[in-house]
Amino acid sequence: MEVRHELVRGWIVVGPEAGRALREPGCALPADVVLSHAGEFGAGDPVYVVGRGRDGGQRVVAVAIAQCGSDVLAAASDAAEQPILVRADELVRL
Repeated sequence: MEVRHELVRGWIVVGPEAGRALREPGCALPADVVLSHAGEFGAGDPVYVVGRGRDGGQRVVAVAIAQCGSDVLAAASDAAEQPILVRADELVRL
């Protein structure tokens, strides 16, 4: 999958455990593992997945197809059932 940077619609920042989990086939990240996000994106839009290290440093670890939009993500913090945000089979690791 080729991703042109001008098409990427947002950023999703995850902690070190979630960043490592993306290496596993079949992994899915629920919205509650997201530390922060930026940009307005919808389901099906490409987004950067940024891993935050234990030292606070950040780096882009993947480009993924969002399974839900930034509006759903913003509202999901209080939801009992968390929507899936990213699936490992729909991303390119960098």
